Order: sequence, then C-alpha cells, then structure tokens
Amino acid sequence: MREALGGTLLLYIVLSFLIVYIFFMAFVINYGRVFKAKNTAVLYIEQDEGFNEETKRKILDIAGYTGEIKICKLNRDTRYDQFDRKATYYKVKLYVEFDLPGGLFEDNKGHSKVNVAVTGQTDAIYETGSNSSRVTDCDNGYDTIR
Repeated sequence: MREALGGTLLLYIVLSFLIVYIFFMAFVINYGRVFKAKNTAVLYIEQDEGFNEETKRKILDIAGYTGEIKICKLNRDTRYDQFDRKATYYKVKLYVEFDLPGGLFEDNKGHSKVNVAVTGQTDAIYETGSNSSRVTDCDNGYDTIR
C-alpha cells in the first residue's frame, strides 16, 4: 500500500510540472509572436518617417497578430537637426492575450484572460510637413488603432 501511494504522489508531481511547463511554453511562444509584431510596427513607422494612413494600413496587416494595437507620441527632450526639424519619438504597445482555463483570474465580465503589454519605441524621426501625423501625446494616453 505504501508503494502505491508513493507512486501516485510521484505521478501527480510529474503531471503538475508537465502542466506548468506546457503553460510556460505556450506563453513564451505567444510572447515571441507579439514581440515580432511590435518590432514590425516600429519598423514600419521608422520606414515611413512618421505615422500616417499608409503606415496604419501596413500595421493593421501584420500577419499573425489580431490583438489590440496602441500608439502615441513621446514628449521627450526636444532635439533638432541641422535643418531645424524637430525630432519625434513614437511608442507602440501591443498585448499578449492568454486565456486561462478553469476561471482563474476572472475579471468582472467573467473572462479569464491575462494581458501582458509589450511596448517599443522608435528612434528619433525628424518630421516634415508631409509626413507629420496627429497622434496623441503619451501624456494623454494612447490612440488605439485596432
């Protein structure tokens, strides 16, 4: 009887670690996909030298990401280049959405999702009149584009 209880306990311990490992691997894979989507969004903003309708279309077409995308302009120390153009920085925020089974971490609507923010920032972009955009300053929150 003693060996049967010991074997059952060992089986439960192994299964518990296996379940934790599977959840961890699923989270890491999802985080990696969102991180790649964030890097792609930052790259599009830098390539277009600002955020405009073309950039928005490109960002919304990022393959493999269907979650919420938020963007804002950072109010940082103002820099100017030799042509007196103001430097602008954009901040992008995407979310890793992870559904948990069994009603863990339920919100007031009955959903059991965990959202982890993944943020990124562009390098200095010197905007001209043709590529300037009307994006909310980060002090006032984010603009949600999806």
